[in-house]
Amino acid sequence: MLSFSYAQKDLVTDQFGNILDTRFSKTFYSKNYQIVGSFYTVQDSPLIKYAKILKAGKWGYINLKGEEVIKPRFEIIDDFKDGLARASKEVFSRGDYDFVNASLITGLVNLNDSIITSPKCFNEVPLYDELEAFYLNVAIVRCKGKYGLINKKGIEFVPAIYDAIYVTKSCYVAALNGKWGLLDTTGIPLAGFLYDQIRPYSEFMLGYNKKTFVILNQLTGKPASSLVFDDVNLNDFNNTLGFYSFPLSKIVLAVKQNDNYFLVNRKGVRISAMYKSLYRRSTRYFAVKDSSGEGLINDKGELVIKMNVGVFENERMFYVNTANDIKYLNEKFKEIPTSDYSDVGNFNNGMASVYLPGKKKFGFIDSTGRLCVPAIYDHPESGFAMEDGRSAIVRMNSKKGVINRKGEVIIPFLYDELYGSRNGYLAYLNRKAGFIDLKGSIIVPLLYDNIETRYDSFLNVQVNGKWGVINNLNKLMVPTIYDKIANAFIDGLLAVKNNGRWGFVNAKGQVIIPVKYEEIYSYRHGIVQANEQDRIMYIDLFGNEYLTKFKQE
Repeated sequence: MLSFSYAQKDLVTDQFGNILDTRFSKTFYSKNYQIVGSFYTVQDSPLIKYAKILKAGKWGYINLKGEEVIKPRFEIIDDFKDGLARASKEVFSRGDYDFVNASLITGLVNLNDSIITSPKCFNEVPLYDELEAFYLNVAIVRCKGKYGLINKKGIEFVPAIYDAIYVTKSCYVAALNGKWGLLDTTGIPLAGFLYDQIRPYSEFMLGYNKKTFVILNQLTGKPASSLVFDDVNLNDFNNTLGFYSFPLSKIVLAVKQNDNYFLVNRKGVRISAMYKSLYRRSTRYFAVKDSSGEGLINDKGELVIKMNVGVFENERMFYVNTANDIKYLNEKFKEIPTSDYSDVGNFNNGMASVYLPGKKKFGFIDSTGRLCVPAIYDHPESGFAMEDGRSAIVRMNSKKGVINRKGEVIIPFLYDELYGSRNGYLAYLNRKAGFIDLKGSIIVPLLYDNIETRYDSFLNVQVNGKWGVINNLNKLMVPTIYDKIANAFIDGLLAVKNNGRWGFVNAKGQVIIPVKYEEIYSYRHGIVQANEQDRIMYIDLFGNEYLTKFKQE
């Protein structure tokens, strides 16, 4: 039970309660440790695995031979990432007590137990009050209220003298004496600290002074052009068709100058005409309006159509709201013929439901307007909104089924309810639930009161108000005896809840950590953090408990 990296048969318990690895005949756990985590990979090549330990109230690490490779001397030590772990010998009373709470971290330790930051950080007064996680191979540090940067060798290459600092891909942004400027990737200031504020927006860097801003060259820190802008137009038109979320453009920015709106590129050069209003419709398209009317421009500043057009379907389809209905356009802005139909639904994956008044039935058209699925259904339900776009849930004679893009039946019209998921369909009939795969095969018979998909490949099932877990062969893994269960196994364990108390079971349903804790809010590499009586408790896979003396604020 110590490590899910091993087969269970390889782990035995000797007469003294030590856990042995029979393949190496080495004892790697003893009662000297209050808490022992499971082994996890701290280095891929060559492969190295460590497990976290707690000894006499101090954290460290052991290797597969049971050797203390990181001597247990830290109040906190984080997980290893890229060969480094954040650690602290100091514990502060502020904030939550947690492995990864950056405000408690004061130094870095490597796999050889060497402290790579200055030794001063482990004296009575730590060098750093705060050490954030590494991002782009650097970490932000704070000392006496000032910020700097260190690299993975522990070298403070940007001194902790700045009021604030943050990291971007091309440069660092820092504040000094109330003004902001850019630093290059070696930490050297580029063009002084001249701005009231510097803000990144997508791939742009904007320097603000009073009520105006300029676009900054991220390599020189100077304005990219002589243009000065009043504001960035961050307003988006909400797309009313479906739930489409488009990322920001990396090459253009909508700006305002003297009550006019236009697009500029990363060099600060205007590339479009000026408009009285300009809103982002999607990544590549912007709605505009001037004295001649409304239109849509692309990210080259070109007017592509002279009307107010909405964007959806991965920027391949468009729509126009008219007084009576909605007109649909293809990627060439040609109208899709829909005059023969009423109640045209949203296009999903190039297909839209349509209603034929004469037949009083629904069918589906493609992006050319061709009726490719005959109008024989009572209701289109989800349409072709499934992730793969190849199937649709539809209703016929008060029952639901699934068809493909040709109108061929995948799941017969037998079910009261069908809900699509990543791997298939949750099916309900006569208040019983089961699971059908994407090909229409019944994988889980309709025997359960309720059924839920999970983040892993298993299913949560409910019987008589209690939850358990089955695999895709309908084999019961976790018995249906719990009030609540988590949606995924983490390192082989699943959080479960009964009578207001939490614990963990394994994939065989065996209770590994008793279901008796008020709250469980962290689990990593075989160590659980639980809240018990307003104090923090650590529990390992042996059921050992260690209650800290530190209260949360």
